[in-house]
Amino acid sequence: MFLPVGVEGGHTPDASSRQTCDIAAQHEFTAYGPSHWAVLAVFAAGAALLVWLGRRQSELQSRRFGRIAGAITAVIYAGVLVYGLVPFDVRWSMPLQLTDLATLVAAYALWSQKHWAYAVTYYWGLVLSAQALISPALTGPDFPHYRFLAFWAIHLVVVWTAIYLTWGRRMRPRWRSYRIVMTVTLVWVAITMTFNTVAGSNYGFLNGKPSTASLLDVMGPWPWYLVVAAVLVFTVWAAMTWPWERLRQAGPMDTSGALPVNHHADHPGFSGVIGALCGLAFLLMGRKNARLAVELAGVSENDHVVDVGCGPGSAVRLAARRGARATGVDPSSMFLRIARAVTPRSADVTWVEGTAENIPLRNESATVLWSLATVHHWQDVTAGLQEAHRVLAPGGRLLAIERQTEPGATGFASHGWTRQQAESFAAQCHTAGFSDAVVESDDAGRRPVWVVRARRP
Repeated sequence: MFLPVGVEGGHTPDASSRQTCDIAAQHEFTAYGPSHWAVLAVFAAGAALLVWLGRRQSELQSRRFGRIAGAITAVIYAGVLVYGLVPFDVRWSMPLQLTDLATLVAAYALWSQKHWAYAVTYYWGLVLSAQALISPALTGPDFPHYRFLAFWAIHLVVVWTAIYLTWGRRMRPRWRSYRIVMTVTLVWVAITMTFNTVAGSNYGFLNGKPSTASLLDVMGPWPWYLVVAAVLVFTVWAAMTWPWERLRQAGPMDTSGALPVNHHADHPGFSGVIGALCGLAFLLMGRKNARLAVELAGVSENDHVVDVGCGPGSAVRLAARRGARATGVDPSSMFLRIARAVTPRSADVTWVEGTAENIPLRNESATVLWSLATVHHWQDVTAGLQEAHRVLAPGGRLLAIERQTEPGATGFASHGWTRQQAESFAAQCHTAGFSDAVVESDDAGRRPVWVVRARRP
């Protein structure tokens, strides 16, 4: 049914049906021969590099890298597809192999970093495409022939994408992801088996085992090996989901206590003379975080941005200059007074008094909601996230930025998050109903900050 995933019976026919003089002159590929071991070494090195890179990228860097890598993946697949069309034969030229779909979805997952595309790539890549590394269904000439390069390229990019997004960018599957991928896979099986029956093809090895050795050989005759493979794959997928769900539900280990562990009850407040002085200072200090937030959120003229804990409003004004409608929410009347005084009347900006736990805006009225260096002051993080979920429209983006602090810091040095606190906030985002919550480290220009990004489904 699913194992292994290869090109035999797909884009490329067997060696005898497409032999030319140059192919005949080359050595045949042999599983676990020198070229196979070289591919495995390249795979391991590439996987390690992608995890290392992903953990050090900012959100903006990840988006740029994903666009480039996704485009390269799409170009690679297009080349393989065109090659399989000449000469055209319905038995192997149709893009019906699971590898075809997996490569296309992986390209989109890199490009968009949408959770559904990531989930499909995670399950298909780490179980099905990865089978090509163990039992490659590749017959024909060895390196450096095009068929050799094409086979390994379309399999490696899918597995690499799953590894990069999971362990590099820290995206995680959920039980909903598991159900979606099961449904998509069964639909593919039904469509492809029907096509195979009509056309006399064998896409996905659904109508017969491959001629090369594979795990299907120990699963019985057709059609029973399909049932065995389905049970095995779905069980493995469940096992790949359960640990992440347990971690999400339990939250990360945090010896410093639950959020808000860094909340400060001893600061003097933001009113009167002290509030005015703090507001003027924040006008100068908040600009770099504001630029970072606007870049990470991808603010455009179609957005309604809500800044919770806006202070004197640097980020609100910058969002308005990008063409967005912007609303600043803050409990300090002094900060709002300063914000109104320094904001041009022509700006599409609204200032309202409120807190994270009580945002005075309509349900699903915002497309972006952020809190910059203020979450550690929230009185109730759970209530604040519930309010954020209420105010954001489906597909809305949530962004929180906090200074990086060390465990045990006191005074002003404790204003911010430790890594554990950032991870705890991300876990609470999931609990509040957000998806794709990730923790990233970024340099806003003065000192490193923690960035937590999530999306309302």
